[in-house]
Amino acid sequence: MTDSIISRLPKWRLEEAEKWIAGKFGLVQDNADIALEAQDGLDDIDERVLASEPDSDYSIRFCAGDLVADDLPITCACLIVAGNLRVKGLLQSDMMVEEGALIVLGDVEAGRYVSRGMHTVICGNLRAGHVATNSLNDLDFSVGGNVEAESFAEFGEYVEIHGNLKVDKLINDVNTIDVRGGRDAKRVIDRSTPEEQLATLLKKEVIKTSTFDGETYTYIDGDAYMDCLRQNTSPFL
Repeated sequence: MTDSIISRLPKWRLEEAEKWIAGKFGLVQDNADIALEAQDGLDDIDERVLASEPDSDYSIRFCAGDLVADDLPITCACLIVAGNLRVKGLLQSDMMVEEGALIVLGDVEAGRYVSRGMHTVICGNLRAGHVATNSLNDLDFSVGGNVEAESFAEFGEYVEIHGNLKVDKLINDVNTIDVRGGRDAKRVIDRSTPEEQLATLLKKEVIKTSTFDGETYTYIDGDAYMDCLRQNTSPFL
């Protein structure tokens, strides 16, 4: 396995992690429990599987305090941070498992956060430049505090924010984002946004068209949008 910040963190068995998160996560406790329950079976992965995939980290990794990095690919199945998580550049899911998880007891700050196929549970606040999330409507993105970002894009995720949401641009592509506090979005883009408006807001490489039953539909390509963020390129004009 490639040496990284995460690979140097201690591994926890599921039972250890369950005992630690119990009662600590307040408004998002249920979400933390669900995200961790999804890791059931990691302790029992066959050694032959591990040997055949030496660069895969099918484990729960635990950081006992704050975690700070320039960029942070989440290369384990589940990352638990007991303090704050601060990433100057790109924070992204980078381990292909059925249900990955990022569980943070404190606050999260990131230049860009790309979450694909991963539970996100943040007990504190989230502050970021750009956020994009998609789990094909299978998983949750839960924040116990406030979210402040330049943009927040949902391409198939159940998003629950218990505090306030303040963004310049909000892309609500598939589901309704559940905000329990105040919502302050200067520009909202959703499925009803006309094609001509999309063309004035987003770069052409993230806008796609398809034809069904003789009708042409224009939509935002979530994968292309996320690739822009990974490459530190804005998807907006």
